[in-house]
Amino acid sequence: MAINMFCVVPGEYRWIPIGLSIVVLGWVIAGYLPQLSCVPHAYVAFCFGTAVTVPVGGDQVAQNLALLLVPVCVTWRGRWHWASDTSNTIGIRELVAWCAVALVMVQASVIYAVSFISKLAVTEWVDGTVIYYWFQDQIFGPAGWGGDVLRALSFQPIGTAVLTFGTLALEAGLAVAIFVRGRARAGLLIAGIAFHGAIALTMGLISFGLAMTALLLLYLGDLGPQPRTWPFYVWRTPTATLRSTRDESPALLSPSTQQPR
Repeated sequence: MAINMFCVVPGEYRWIPIGLSIVVLGWVIAGYLPQLSCVPHAYVAFCFGTAVTVPVGGDQVAQNLALLLVPVCVTWRGRWHWASDTSNTIGIRELVAWCAVALVMVQASVIYAVSFISKLAVTEWVDGTVIYYWFQDQIFGPAGWGGDVLRALSFQPIGTAVLTFGTLALEAGLAVAIFVRGRARAGLLIAGIAFHGAIALTMGLISFGLAMTALLLLYLGDLGPQPRTWPFYVWRTPTATLRSTRDESPALLSPSTQQPR
């Protein structure tokens, strides 16, 4: 692919795109001027995701997240992404950022919905035995002492059933979490991170676990420029905020409604 720096550079000079990626990602982690670092970040995520020889799903998630965060970062008002935006004004910047965050949330909901619905077409998921077969697999099954414990657990019908149906229930809950608020939302966030952490440790899918954890934090962690009402908060909150500003600011009142001094 001509636009992928990992594919254009000859093998003996592969250290150049790797070094550039490290510099860009270090810049992103540092958080200075996200308005400028977001586009190189999206490009690095694209290059890695399209050049990797063994994709695990998390690479595509990372690409989409990096791309959807570009509007959020470009419209960010501060020099550092670690600082909170304390501005109460509602304008084009905020609407653009909120729409991007809304797309991230919709993507997360769709990912878990598709994962849940597709499993219902597999007999082993429906009858509660799929975990047993996965844990016995010599390639994808868990390894090490943890694998021995999990395989022993999968030999028990109740253990296999709990892990299988628990996975289905969690994915269904994460799919509808876009409409959930309060403690239930926080509980689903913790459960989702623990779920992907367990997959990363038992099956070795570290990059997938990190990508899905980042997605969950943006989806359920109330991070970034998010209004506080849901569902359809992108449209409700700016209207409510503008209305409260109009009611409280004498400068915005019409001459007929202003009180005489």
